Amino acid sequence: MPRKKNESIQAKESTQFFDATRKTIPEKYKTEKCKILSYNKKTNELDIDFKGHGIRIKHAKNIETSIVSVKYTGEIGQTNFSYWL
Repeated sequence: MPRKKNESIQAKESTQFFDATRKTIPEKYKTEKCKILSYNKKTNELDIDFKGHGIRIKHAKNIETSIVSVKYTGEIGQTNFSYWL
């Protein structure tokens, strides 16, 4: 059975729109300097050594150094681990 189209929705508070595809860096994060293992300019993939673990970062552009600074939250190996360049 199809639902009725709700035409009278009114917001009681001001609404804010955001881009859900863009990751934002939280205010509380840690920083780690990581050695670059390899960088592929064709695919823009960056392989780094993060505390003894290898991490591949996609969509990394214009990397010319041998060390990068990575911002992260959580602990590696846990579900709450997130990282940014």
